[in-house]
Amino acid sequence: MEKGRLIQLEEYVKAHQKVPLDDLCRTFGISMSTLRRDINTLAERGCVQKAYGYVFFNYSASRMIPFHIRSTINTGLKKEACKAAASLICDNDTIFIDSGSTTCHLMDYLADRKNLTVITGNLDVILRAAPMENIHLLVCAGELNRKNNSFSPVMGMDSLDRMNFSKAFLAASGLTTGGGFSHSYLSERPLKQTVLEKSAKHYFVVDSSKFGVKALLSMCPINRADAICTDSAPEEAYIEYCSEHGIPLVYPPQNT
Repeated sequence: MEKGRLIQLEEYVKAHQKVPLDDLCRTFGISMSTLRRDINTLAERGCVQKAYGYVFFNYSASRMIPFHIRSTINTGLKKEACKAAASLICDNDTIFIDSGSTTCHLMDYLADRKNLTVITGNLDVILRAAPMENIHLLVCAGELNRKNNSFSPVMGMDSLDRMNFSKAFLAASGLTTGGGFSHSYLSERPLKQTVLEKSAKHYFVVDSSKFGVKALLSMCPINRADAICTDSAPEEAYIEYCSEHGIPLVYPPQNT
């Protein structure tokens, strides 16, 4: 539990940049003494900096949390978000699946789709799709980014430019009504931006822990989404925003 909490603390501070210690205690339901131990551990790793009553994220010394560790956090929520997203995928679709510790779980819900074409640059999606005979797999090749199990194109976007797909299932590290969708890896930015331009429909797949989080790199405003797929109903502010902008919130019916 402590290891997982440290990862979540680091991500939370990274998203908010400057956080009062009292807020962290309330958010994570821990005592001040436990929080101080955790913050000391993160400070020793160079992830955060301490100040009186506050903690700051240390971008200059930080390193992104590796994929294999992030994939163990909120796994149930991520699967529920992907179950919701899978309801938007039909037989004969050609879809793009983005890299991320959430979107890779989409493959768990596509075994019954017929004649499905999947385009991806994510190693986990590739490995899960390989034995599925109902899926025609197209891979965006490039240099492997081991921190996110994704291939970053090194020869431009020519191969993707020649592909036609109507639905893109995109990952994000966070979203806010003011800042829109954001992500964490600069190497993935060209691919994400190309997909946003190429695809007719943009479906963002984010678990509920991503709402209210602002990651390092801006991706696009929320109103670029044709739907937001998540595990449960978000806070009222997001429900109202999506209603005003005609953006469907899609989540499994058992959580309504």
